[in-house]
Amino acid sequence: MKHIAILLLFACLPLFFDPSNRGFAAEDGWQPLFNGKDFSGWQVPQEDNGHWKVVDGVIDYDAMSEAKGDRNLWTEREFGDFVLKLDWRIKQTKGPQYPAPTILPDGSYKTDEDGQRITTPIDNADSGIYLRGESKAQLNIWCWPAGSGEVWGYRNDVNMPPEVRAGCVPKVRADNPVGEWNTFVITMKGDRLNVELNGQTVIDNVQLPGIPEKGKLALQHHGGVNKKTGEWLPASSLMQFRNISIKELPGGGASATEHLPNFVIVYIDDMGYADIGPFGAKGYETPHLDRLASEGRKFTDFYVTQAVCSASRAGLVTGCYNVRVGILGALSHSANHGLNADEMTIAEVVKQKGYATACYGKWHLGHHPKFLPTNHGFDEYFGLPYSNDMWPYHPTAGDHFCDLPLFENTRVVDSEVTGEDQENLTTWYTEHAVNFIAKNKDKPFLVYLPHSMVHVPLYVSDKFRGKSERGLFGDVVMEVDWSVGQILAALEKHGLDENTMVVFATDNGPWLSYGDHAGSAGPLREGKGTMFDGGCRVPTVMRWPGKIPPGTVCKTPAMTIDLLPTIAHLVGAKLPNHKIDGKNIWPLIAGEPGAISPQEAYYFYYGSQLQAVRMGRWKLHFPHGYRTLKGRPGGTGGTPVPYEQAKIGLALFDMEKDPGETTDVAAEHPDIVEKIKALAERMRADLGDAGPKQKGSGAREPGRIQEGDLWFDWKPGVPLNIEPVKK
Repeated sequence: MKHIAILLLFACLPLFFDPSNRGFAAEDGWQPLFNGKDFSGWQVPQEDNGHWKVVDGVIDYDAMSEAKGDRNLWTEREFGDFVLKLDWRIKQTKGPQYPAPTILPDGSYKTDEDGQRITTPIDNADSGIYLRGESKAQLNIWCWPAGSGEVWGYRNDVNMPPEVRAGCVPKVRADNPVGEWNTFVITMKGDRLNVELNGQTVIDNVQLPGIPEKGKLALQHHGGVNKKTGEWLPASSLMQFRNISIKELPGGGASATEHLPNFVIVYIDDMGYADIGPFGAKGYETPHLDRLASEGRKFTDFYVTQAVCSASRAGLVTGCYNVRVGILGALSHSANHGLNADEMTIAEVVKQKGYATACYGKWHLGHHPKFLPTNHGFDEYFGLPYSNDMWPYHPTAGDHFCDLPLFENTRVVDSEVTGEDQENLTTWYTEHAVNFIAKNKDKPFLVYLPHSMVHVPLYVSDKFRGKSERGLFGDVVMEVDWSVGQILAALEKHGLDENTMVVFATDNGPWLSYGDHAGSAGPLREGKGTMFDGGCRVPTVMRWPGKIPPGTVCKTPAMTIDLLPTIAHLVGAKLPNHKIDGKNIWPLIAGEPGAISPQEAYYFYYGSQLQAVRMGRWKLHFPHGYRTLKGRPGGTGGTPVPYEQAKIGLALFDMEKDPGETTDVAAEHPDIVEKIKALAERMRADLGDAGPKQKGSGAREPGRIQEGDLWFDWKPGVPLNIEPVKK
């Protein structure tokens, strides 16, 4: 309930505001920085000679300070983390028009063919707020088309990461006309900045690398009169300020985390693009996923790193292409490697901010103790360590597998999972997640819910057996949908709905060889085990009431690797020191006007071979082999039919016109082909490519079992030893 209390506090700020002055009631943690009478608590510039003055309860400035040095008005005190509220207005504009350049969403300037900035003459005034004694962290107050709230120094620093420069550009122009009052609400927490102007978020939790931990605040001087000509300079700060109050935030503890959002990531196994209602499923209903889409945002071009279990999960959990972190294929009981302890997981990212974290379901990033979730940032784990078909009852390879274990944290709690157990997996995972939400309702949390279904063998509880027209597969999807409904109900029950981001996605496309026990890729080509879109493009929906626009669609390509840096951005956490591949895609998720992908392209490896690249609407396949049914139907009753092998040459597809990758247009667009080839060469130098047998310099090793490590020495046909032993 603490989350709701904080939301109500901010919603009710005007009720605590005294229009005669001057700030907020002290008992609510707010303290006035300006008393409406004099400059107590402020440092007026020496020899200013009355140009900074108090008039009728407001701070008035005429841009004419006679101070020889710094002419800004600084606070006497330093501040660390805080929420600052103040009213400001530009009294008037004077002087010649100012040639205002156009700021692009990425923080750069719009230029002409000669590289010169394109400008528009405007009447202008210019001032701002300096944060923590840092002129680089200046929030601009001006008349530029981009709007006030822009963070000048960080945006113009070309050495800053692209996401920082872009984040310093106002999301919307929220200024009132010159002469009218405006209200800033500025939140500084750690190195993260959020700015609201007149009730609209203009700067959304941008990171300001290197900003001091504390420092003074200032109201900025700008412009004035040319001493030689007596003429006004453009962009002079003819300003007034009033109602300046501050609430200092604690550096830690529960109150420091109350405002942080919660996250629930539901990840389904082997579900095809057309297997849920929002993407055209037939033969069964998915009302809870339909609701998720109607109250959230559907992503039509959302990808996974690789169309196979472990590889896909590595990308989601680390924010890296799985090739970078050394996880390929689908790990089984015989794998003596897993996720490296040096990789930072999505759980470890939010742990920096005091989150409770849990994983319930199929982990598949290593089953030995050091690879399990509780050794990678998750407080709790319950589930299968790998796929539910890796057991003696596999229809074609049963003699290759041991009994199937069920884990709680790092302990085996069931050494021989049965079919009856599998019928309850979806229910068990869901119950764990619902209980975790209840237990942690008063603190921020992240729940990762990677269901074992709808991977074969299919199992469903009595609740949904025989309920769909699609047979067992439809029954299983309906139960997964029920699970989503249980999560949404738990969030509503505990008042967490509006402070929780729910993500629904799948690890890869349908396993087509299983026929009536597999899903559908809809209009997309092929399925699991290929890097055609039927294998790696997955149905994705995200919901966060009040933050993600309801009933909307994002058609811009994105990928699971982008979730980790996006969540880091939302909670103000630091990214790992090593290279990751994901980018912050919050502007796309939030449906911000003009939002574009921060990624130049997405790279599709299968195994360690670079098979395709998607750049915008274009997808280029390099020559590679792939498995296919060639139009034949899949198997029945849980028994697969064999694939055939096929090859594709160099081929370019227009994914907007041809999502099924049927028509090669490389000959018509040689310039696009060459551009993507150049991007591919750059990636091969980084991550390598098994096709041309090229090694990359940026690929890292997975974790490996070393001498002295605890491990499970399991062999087919031998009962599982539930206690790990030293290697």
